[in-house]
Amino acid sequence: MSQLREQKDRFLFLDSIRGLAALYVVMHHAVLQYYFFEKNPATSKEKVLLRIFWDGHLSVNMFIVLSGFSLMLAVTKNDYLLKGGIFTFFKRRAIRIVPPYYVAVIISFLLAKSVLTDTSNGVWDISIPVNYNDLYTHLLMVHDFFVSHGSKISYSLWSISVEFRLYLFFPLLIWVWRKNGVWAALVFSFSFLILFSIVLIYGKSYYPEVNLENSGVTPYIVLFTFGMIASDVAFSPNRYAVSIRNYYKNISTATILMTFIGSMVLYKILPAIIDRILPSSAADEFILQEFKDVLFGLMAAYFLLICVVPTKSAANSKWVVRALNWKPLIFIGMFSYSLYLIHPPILKLLSKYALALINVSIFSKSCLLVCFGIPIILGIAYLFFLLFERPFLILAAKNRAKTEILAMEEPAP
Repeated sequence: MSQLREQKDRFLFLDSIRGLAALYVVMHHAVLQYYFFEKNPATSKEKVLLRIFWDGHLSVNMFIVLSGFSLMLAVTKNDYLLKGGIFTFFKRRAIRIVPPYYVAVIISFLLAKSVLTDTSNGVWDISIPVNYNDLYTHLLMVHDFFVSHGSKISYSLWSISVEFRLYLFFPLLIWVWRKNGVWAALVFSFSFLILFSIVLIYGKSYYPEVNLENSGVTPYIVLFTFGMIASDVAFSPNRYAVSIRNYYKNISTATILMTFIGSMVLYKILPAIIDRILPSSAADEFILQEFKDVLFGLMAAYFLLICVVPTKSAANSKWVVRALNWKPLIFIGMFSYSLYLIHPPILKLLSKYALALINVSIFSKSCLLVCFGIPIILGIAYLFFLLFERPFLILAAKNRAKTEILAMEEPAP
C-alpha cells in the first residue's frame, strides 16, 4: 500500500464514526417517539430497548470531539496558524454549516405549523407548538439559552448553535495554545466551563427562562479541546507527541480494548457514586451531567487517538479501524450532518401517517420505526444532502483551494 493510500485510510474512520453517531441519534429519537414520557416501562423487553437507545446525548458529545479533532488537523500541519486567517476560517465554517441548518429550520417550522401540530406523548411534543419567536431565536442561533425555545421547531437543533458557537472560540484557543502551549489551552477551556456554569446557575435563580441543559458552550468547549489535543498528539512533530505515537505503535489491540472497556465501566460507576452523594437539585444534576459529558469526551478523544495512530505495518493494523473503514458506514458519514438535521420531523411523519394505522403495541411500533423507518430517513436525508448541503460543500472546497493558491503566491518574508 502506498504512503498516500495509508494516509487516506487513516481518515476514513472519522466519517464512519460520524455516520454511526448520527444513526444512533436517529434510533434514540425513534424509540423516544413512543417512550419519551415513559420512565418505568412495564416489560423487560421494553427496559432493554430503552437501555440500548437511551443515551443519544453521547452522540452529540462525539460530534463535538470529532469537530475539534478535524479542525485541528490543518492547524497542527500549518505551524499552529489558521490558513487564510480568522475571517477565512469563519467564512468556511459559515458556508459549511449555516445554509443546510437554515433550510432544516424552515422545513421543520412549516411542518410544525401545519401537519405536525398534534401531541402524542412522544419526543416531538417538546417541539410544538411553535411561534415566530421560536423561528427568530433559531435563525440567530440563541434558542438553546432559553427553556421555552430550546427544543421548539425541531428538538435536535440545539446542538448546531452550540457547535457553531464553538467555532468562534477556536481561533482564541489556537492563540492561547500557540502562545502558552497545550496545557494553557486546556486550563482556559476548564476555566471557561466553570465560569460559564456559575453564570448559568445564578442566572437561572433570577431568570427561570435560562436553560441549564445543553446551552452556551458548557461543557462542550472542554470536549472540543480534548478533540484538538488528540489530533495534535496524532500529528504534531513535538517530542512529547512523537513519544506517545511510538508507544501506541507497539501496544496490542487487546490492551487497547481492555483499556477502553475499563474506561466505559468507569464512566458508568463514577457518575452513579456522585449522584448518590449529591443532593437532588437542578444545579447538582446540571453539574453531574457536565461531569459525565467531560468524562465521555476524554474517552472519545482517547479512542480517536488510538485509532488514528498507525501500527508498524499495515498488515497488523487495528481491527477496529478496518471495521470502521466499511464503505456503507463511510457513505452514511458523508451526509451525517443532513441526517442529523432533518430526521426529527420525518420520524414524526412516519409515526403519524404510517405506524398509527397499525394496531400493534408501542414496543412493536418502536421496533418497526427503528428497523424500517431508518432506511426511509436515510434516503430522504441523502436527497436533502444533495439539494442543500453538497452545493455548499463544493463552494467551501473552492474557497479553500483559492485560499491555498493565494498563500502559495505570497512572497516569502
